[in-house]
Amino acid sequence: MKQNPFSLYDFLGYFIPGAVFLLGIVVLRRLGQQPGSWTALLAPISLLGKVELFVPLAVLAYVIGHSLSYLSSITVEKYSVWTLGYPSRYLLSLQPAPFFKPPKAVRPRRVVRLLVAIALSPLTLLELACHWFGFRPLYAKPLDAALLECVKRQVVAFGAARVGRLETVLPQQGEERDIFRLVYHYTVENAPAHVPKMQNYVALYGFARTLSFEAVIFFWVALAFYIGGRYTLPQFILIGLSSALAALFLYLDFNKFYRKFSLESFMALLTVWKPSQEPSA
Repeated sequence: MKQNPFSLYDFLGYFIPGAVFLLGIVVLRRLGQQPGSWTALLAPISLLGKVELFVPLAVLAYVIGHSLSYLSSITVEKYSVWTLGYPSRYLLSLQPAPFFKPPKAVRPRRVVRLLVAIALSPLTLLELACHWFGFRPLYAKPLDAALLECVKRQVVAFGAARVGRLETVLPQQGEERDIFRLVYHYTVENAPAHVPKMQNYVALYGFARTLSFEAVIFFWVALAFYIGGRYTLPQFILIGLSSALAALFLYLDFNKFYRKFSLESFMALLTVWKPSQEPSA
């Protein structure tokens, strides 16, 4: 499959989040210096009109976007997996292990999970409130009964044809088997009509995940400015609450597209793979 050297994911996953982060930091600093008008707050954008600054700023935004994308993948995405499970699993009604009961190296992983939850606390506290009010099934929704039966039967048959034993295909609670990787690579090779949609979902969930992480950073920057005396209490409440809510909504958006990506891979497998295609032993 031919790929452009600068793809949609480079824009949505790296360049735009990097540019948003730079602009957000500038605006937060200027809010701490002088309330002023929105024209004054956004004055740094005029620098982009200078050709000699455009290229360095674009490169800087791209590099920062890469860094933030990686950090979001080991924090925001991991928190989602630890609490909800991978979409490829909860779509099939497979439950993750409890948050503080990781399957291996229990004590070190508990510490890591606790540190990640604390670092993301503007997001995690709101997400836990959603869980407490019973909203998690709305953004970690399994397939309906009929479709679940079709997809699960197909995935089990597909995995068994490669693994050799039915009981080793679907993971049990807390196990780290990854049958979805086989599904995804098979569909990429054999279902080209589904690939553009899957690529778009990957770009969109990476975009939302990184922006959610940035919103968490903006919350901590606002808190630091308040502690340092650059923000008044009303300013911090407004900016901090806005950042936390943005982090939550972007996190939900990330999970929506992550789920759509996994579901599209399953539907592609349901469409293109037939047990009769497997050579007989």
